[in-house]
Amino acid sequence: MAGSKNPGYPNVVAARSAADDVPTDILMDPTAFALYVGSWVWNTSTLAWEKMTQPIGSTQGDIDAYWKDQRFDYTSGNLDYKGLHTVHKTAEGTATWEIWKYTWVSGNITRIEGPLTGSWTGRAALAWA
Repeated sequence: MAGSKNPGYPNVVAARSAADDVPTDILMDPTAFALYVGSWVWNTSTLAWEKMTQPIGSTQGDIDAYWKDQRFDYTSGNLDYKGLHTVHKTAEGTATWEIWKYTWVSGNITRIEGPLTGSWTGRAALAWA
């Protein structure tokens, strides 16, 4: 592995693997006497190196591992509303539920709206089209 010029961040050296010549940055932390490779990123807001994490937005789709609490509202066997929340045992009146509305015609889903953010108890009053 051979070093190259500083890529522009404090205490960082660019290096290439001898096996595949793929470049990577190596952070040399003189305080902790540590080398950080690949999973650390420079945060331009805090001007510090931080462990890389994947961001999670407010709505990630219907991913069971992400949603910790789920509610369903049925009429005559048809799903009318689905509500998802990221916190287990969230109160139904909390205004941070992600809610979908389902429209049925002759036993078939004809429209899915959402998600809209609101309380599960106030789902029918949300701004549905």
